[in-house]
Amino acid sequence: MSVPSAENNLRDATKNLTDPMKTELGKVLHVCKTLQQLSLTPKKFFVAFLETSNIDLAIRRQDWGTPTGWDSNLDVLHAIQNLTYKSDPQNPLWRNFILDEAKKCVLDETAPIGQYPGGLFYSLNKITSNFFSKKKIKERDWNLTHKNMPFLYQLLSAKLNQNQKHGVPKTNVEGVEDKAEEDGCDNLDNVDFDHGSSPTVKQGAASCQSDRQLQREQQTASTILN
Repeated sequence: MSVPSAENNLRDATKNLTDPMKTELGKVLHVCKTLQQLSLTPKKFFVAFLETSNIDLAIRRQDWGTPTGWDSNLDVLHAIQNLTYKSDPQNPLWRNFILDEAKKCVLDETAPIGQYPGGLFYSLNKITSNFFSKKKIKERDWNLTHKNMPFLYQLLSAKLNQNQKHGVPKTNVEGVEDKAEEDGCDNLDNVDFDHGSSPTVKQGAASCQSDRQLQREQQTASTILN
C-alpha cells in the first residue's frame, strides 16, 4: 500500500480550505440557494419544519420543545433579538412582542375562585384565630405568589427589587412610604452587631429579616389582588 506523497497531502489540505462545502458559511449559502430553487424562503422552511405533521419532521424537531433543546432555542431567539436591534437600538418590535406574550401569561394566571381554603372568599363565620397566624398568612401568600400567579409575582418582584437597589423608597400599595420602625426592625441592616457575643440580638435580627421578607411578599400579593 503506497504512502500518500507530501504533494497530495498539500493538495487535499488546500482543497479543504477552498471548498465552500467545508465551511459553515459555505453550507449555509448552499442551503439558501437550494431553498431559492425550491421557491422557499428560510422563514417558510422553518415554519413548515416546525408545524407540519409529518413523522420524519416530528422526529427531527422532537427536542425543540423540551429542556434538552431549549438552550439552542434561546440561541435562535437571541439572534433574532440582536438582528432586531442591530439597525435601530430603539426598535420597538421586539419589546412589543415580549409585551404581548407577557400579557398572555398574566391573563392565563388567575387567583382561585370560591370559599377558603379552595378560593379567596373568606366567611367571617368560619374564620378562627389561627387564620391570622404568621404561618397561615405566609402559606396563603406563598400559594398566591408561587402557585396561582407566579409569573405576575416574579415580574413585580423584579421591578420592586430593582427599585430598592437604586435607592427608591419602598412603598405600600397605597403609595405611602413604608416605615421600618413600625415592625421593630428600624435600620437593622445598617447596624454592626457583635453577633458572636450576643446570640439574642442575632436571633432578633434573623426574625426581623424573616418578617421583612413576609412583608414584601404580602405587599406583592396585595398588589396582585388589587
